[in-house]
Amino acid sequence: MAITEDEGDRVWFGTNAGVEMYDTTAPTASASSPDKTSEDVFLVSWSGDDATSGLVSYDVQLRVGSSGTWQDWQTATTQTSATFGPADPVAVQDGHTYYFRACARDRAGNVGLYAPQGDCSTYIEAHVASAMWLIWIP
Repeated sequence: MAITEDEGDRVWFGTNAGVEMYDTTAPTASASSPDKTSEDVFLVSWSGDDATSGLVSYDVQLRVGSSGTWQDWQTATTQTSATFGPADPVAVQDGHTYYFRACARDRAGNVGLYAPQGDCSTYIEAHVASAMWLIWIP
């Protein structure tokens, strides 16, 4: 299949048994991450679906806290996962929740919508410091 012609808001991308096919439907995508962790590094994954022309890339955004501002993290990526933290793209801190959302782009140029509240979140539990006591008795 190849995108060969633009007809307004319809992009023809090929034929199927001699029938011309147009893709005007945006793809879907969502992100996933652990619900909680005590680590300052964790994996965020995303996936999507497009029934007609196929996916070409993803955008993934992040937000720190429920009232934070969404910011781009992965743009026009063909990857389906990335490691988040410890300091990139933001410093991961105990007691904070990190929200993620994804959208996809298809071969016809349609772009899906982000979920307004995000697809998933990860809460960073406090690190438990281990202590070893050494007692010296003379």
